Amino acid sequence: MHGRSAQKFVQNLDLKTFAAMTTIGDRLKIVRGKVSRELFASKFGVHRNTLARWESNDGTPEFSFVQKLAGEGFSPNWLLLGEGPMRQGEVMDMDAVECNQVSEACQHAAQAGAPMDQALAALSRANEGLIRANDSYQIENERLGATNQRLNEKLLAATEENATLREKLAQLQPRAAPTEEPPAEDARKSA
Repeated sequence: MHGRSAQKFVQNLDLKTFAAMTTIGDRLKIVRGKVSRELFASKFGVHRNTLARWESNDGTPEFSFVQKLAGEGFSPNWLLLGEGPMRQGEVMDMDAVECNQVSEACQHAAQAGAPMDQALAALSRANEGLIRANDSYQIENERLGATNQRLNEKLLAATEENATLREKLAQLQPRAAPTEEPPAEDARKSA
């Protein structure tokens, strides 16, 4: 992807398309990071040429390799399908995932020769989307806060009413309790 095609790629970048275009090989490269292919392959028990093939999308990683990566905390779902967070146990809302994907797409576009101003424009669009999402979360948070306030007020009123009722009950109990003197007949029999 060079010149005009790279520019068009960045200009027309949409998050769902990018999510679908990343490959297992791309994700393996992300997992490997700056570690040498040889060292990484050795650590996970595969030959460096095998890892190179997988990173070039020539074949799919073996199950045992994916299991070993999962043991290091990487999500098999993300690695194989590109879905969900990269690390197991991470909770990322879709907006954060999409922002991460845009960032990766911009890096990919920059490597492919697209001008940085276009990559920055794509990031700016993603940022605007995150701002809109944040605004809607703030509105929802305020609504939930108001609901929480009303529920706390009702709880306080119910607690006060409960205390009042307990006091009244405590006052009524001595009047309703029978005296503990034995009846007259029982007293004569025991004498």
